[in-house]
Amino acid sequence: DRLRRFADLTRGRLNPAPGMPAIPPTQRWLDHVRLGILNGISWVYSFAAPWLGAAALIGLLATIGATFIRRRISYFAVLSLAACSSVLALLSIDALIDATSFPAITISYFTGAYGLWLLAVFAIWYGLIEIWGIGSASSLPASSARLVDRYPKLGAIQDWLASQVYRAQIVRRITPHAVFLTLSLSFGLGLLLFNPPFQAPDEYEHFFRVVQLSEGTIIGQKQGLRAGGEIPGPINGVASPGDLPGHPERKVTRAYFADKLNPAWVRWDTAPRAFAPFPHTVVYSPLGYLPQTFAVFLGRLLHVGPLGLMYLARLSGFLASLGLGYAALTRLPICRWSMLLLLVAPITLYFMGSVAPDGLLITGSALLVSLLVRLEVEPARQLEWKEKTVILAIATLLPMAKFVFLPLAVIPLFVVCPRLRPGRDRVGFIVAWMLVCFLPVLAWTRVIVSVYVPGRGDIPIDPGAQIYYLASHPFAFLALVARTMVVQACDTYHQLVGVLGWNDTFMPGWFYRLFGCGLLACLVLESHRVAEIGRRTRLVMVGAGIASILLVYTALYIHWNAPGSATPIEGLMGRHLLPIFPALLFGFPAVKGFRDSEPLVIFLGSTLAILSSAVCCWALIERYYLP
Repeated sequence: DRLRRFADLTRGRLNPAPGMPAIPPTQRWLDHVRLGILNGISWVYSFAAPWLGAAALIGLLATIGATFIRRRISYFAVLSLAACSSVLALLSIDALIDATSFPAITISYFTGAYGLWLLAVFAIWYGLIEIWGIGSASSLPASSARLVDRYPKLGAIQDWLASQVYRAQIVRRITPHAVFLTLSLSFGLGLLLFNPPFQAPDEYEHFFRVVQLSEGTIIGQKQGLRAGGEIPGPINGVASPGDLPGHPERKVTRAYFADKLNPAWVRWDTAPRAFAPFPHTVVYSPLGYLPQTFAVFLGRLLHVGPLGLMYLARLSGFLASLGLGYAALTRLPICRWSMLLLLVAPITLYFMGSVAPDGLLITGSALLVSLLVRLEVEPARQLEWKEKTVILAIATLLPMAKFVFLPLAVIPLFVVCPRLRPGRDRVGFIVAWMLVCFLPVLAWTRVIVSVYVPGRGDIPIDPGAQIYYLASHPFAFLALVARTMVVQACDTYHQLVGVLGWNDTFMPGWFYRLFGCGLLACLVLESHRVAEIGRRTRLVMVGAGIASILLVYTALYIHWNAPGSATPIEGLMGRHLLPIFPALLFGFPAVKGFRDSEPLVIFLGSTLAILSSAVCCWALIERYYLP
């Protein structure tokens, strides 16, 4: 009878069986409200649990490191370790049962671990608060003292470990630029070598453009609806991605490399030539390909074959990106570990080792922002002409490579000009900026009109009509951009962190959550010094970043959508937005209360940077080489 009444109160009301009495409207409404609340709680839990769990694991690593550094153990750290160990034990038992007896990897068998896992998550955060003394929990250190008093050997062990760390000064010696250099020369070069030829997005088209520029041809050709140029025949026959893109089940074989290696040596002055279409890259300025062009030019003089030229282009772009990134981290006075994580994100390391100019743009943007932030944080330092030259050079590179980054090149006007003496110095800098940044972009935009072709042939694309529509309906376009961001939010985030190859090589699902939480935690811990930058400069950086994002969506809308189209904007990839994020980094609000968190930031930033580089290499190797 009790079970029957229970069924009548729950299942019967939510899903009435035939013949049951009618449910009063008020009761039905109340049941609907209750069910909505339960569904909301379930949705919030399913969305937040993975992120909170990933953040808790980072907090656990930070707590363990802090225990050794500060020579103080946390009661909640012990509790969290015990809870995590219990969860691991339950999962191990279920795995053994599943492997030896019957299927046990199911939700019902994991029920006992859920409560322990939630306990571990809360205990980790309480332990982090206790060990770092973030809050006003004056009673928490007493619990640690009681634990050490009860177990003297535990205190002796932790004192010895902490003394070794302090004696060696390991943590204090770790610097972001050293970590970046080490990871780039190891994992970055590994990505450059392990990534099969022409498997980066549009890499073969970028290679065509580099070869064209190495021959002295700056402006390409247009034949009907095809744009490109005359390319030597051996390169035409080798530079293609083959049948690998879009098929993760297909792996690289020796035959693939043997086909790309033939011919190994070529006399380029007598090689046959043929027209090759590369419409996406023929409109790009030579400035974004300077290192690659120089390397390919030297390789052609030495009669190196197509595959060797491609690897020379990769290596030259990688070394140039490495130099820009290293210079950015050495000159940036604040938020250095957050900037490091942007520079060693899988997508950044991956494109640093490709023929595409994206690696140069990301690291170049980081260097520009670093120099400008340094001027803001160190107002007493004299601004030398060499520094102004570097700022103008990078401010020229960004919009000339891709005009959508022109707002980023405007930031120096608001940072450098106030540091100059009114009159000749200030006017001279503005005139120099106009001559090397603004006017060349306008001139190049007019030049490439002659070789522009629409990105799609299946729908009518008219750039003039698109521009007219955008000018007539600006608010409708802004609403479309907002809707596109919402619809594509998850995919865009994955692209920003790292989707390699031809968008078919993903990182593990847990890594996307871990990297986002780790970067946010690092930024929060370092943000107290953001207040040293003037409010106007921070607003300019954020405004320039937002303007560049809108220009990216505008360019994609004109290139991929029909006039007046209300469908979400297509063609966005994470690499299109990454050069904007160094500027947006310093729009983060200053969070006070973490002024003594340098060891934690070092431990968190270096650990996450190493993990990011290793996961990126493993994902690439697994995609192309492992069965």
